[in-house]
Amino acid sequence: MASFSVLALIPGVSRSGAILTIMRFFGFQRQFSVEYSNLLSIPVIIGAMIFMIVNSSLDSSFGSLINFHTSIIFFLSFFFSIIFIYFLVMWVKRFSLFIFVVYRVSFGLWILLALI
Repeated sequence: MASFSVLALIPGVSRSGAILTIMRFFGFQRQFSVEYSNLLSIPVIIGAMIFMIVNSSLDSSFGSLINFHTSIIFFLSFFFSIIFIYFLVMWVKRFSLFIFVVYRVSFGLWILLALI
């Protein structure tokens, strides 16, 4: 399943959306698909964080790498991500993911029509 996360390299394709779609296609339950998709995000996030730290440490104008504001942003983003994941798992326990499909398809069609 993780190999389908490479679809996120296509502009407009979400990594978690691609994994959720393929897992549902193969018959996995909604709740497990959401939890697994979020679990697969951990190596991607760690890799992006390491890449950012290495690139910013090479930039002499960056100043102090980890300062107070960076720490606050990191912890707030972590906190709200945990809250969002909790509510998303609660959502898929009760409701279908169909509303997200309708949103993505209609938004994509709207963009395509706007480009014509």
